[in-house]
Amino acid sequence: MLKPGVIQSLPVLPGPVLTVYLDTDQAKQINRGLKPGYLTWLKSQAKWIVQTVSPDERELFRKQLQRTWTYLDRHSPRCRGVVIFAGRDSWEFVPLQVEVEDEIHWGAPAVAQLLWLLDEHKRCGVVVPGRKRATTARRWLQGRLRS
Repeated sequence: MLKPGVIQSLPVLPGPVLTVYLDTDQAKQINRGLKPGYLTWLKSQAKWIVQTVSPDERELFRKQLQRTWTYLDRHSPRCRGVVIFAGRDSWEFVPLQVEVEDEIHWGAPAVAQLLWLLDEHKRCGVVVPGRKRATTARRWLQGRLRS
């Protein structure tokens, strides 16, 4: 679960940072198999981004990209989407049970989509009254209710 302290720390991560949003939903055919579609997308987009990175930052960009790729290749996400913030001295992996749009950024942490998701998927709760007690459950950026 995404904690408020993490959310507040993201915009001030020391840059440059590789920010990656990936749709990792295993229900989609493209994300199943030996080479998931999100890894293919990441590799192809990185080729375009590296051309825009200044020459003195290219090595750091490639290092963070390789770090991200290796992590995703070894730890297949079991969630609908992920957000990764990878920098020289930082690493934040945020699994989400909501759909995300694939994005990749280099520079300052790109938090716009994450903030939008937080706004769209506000906390909610359910109270089920019974004869002897009431049961409560809460939901926030999750695919199911938690009690």
